[in-house]
Amino acid sequence: MNYSLTLHGPDDKRILGFDNSHPVRPARRGEPQDHRHAAETIKPYEYKDAAALLEAFWAAVDAYMEALETKR
Repeated sequence: MNYSLTLHGPDDKRILGFDNSHPVRPARRGEPQDHRHAAETIKPYEYKDAAALLEAFWAAVDAYMEALETKR
């Protein structure tokens, strides 16, 4: 199963995302490619199931939006 969940800003630049479309680092065949993008960083993400993925994505979106509101 392939997935890509992203949040983009008004300028269409990706703010954060979760996907498995490419390896985090040069991976060996069969290694998981699940990872998270935040700003300019990419970190591995341990995929369990779709429900947990959606929960993690929306929690990250909520945290980003709260931080944005705090800056205003």
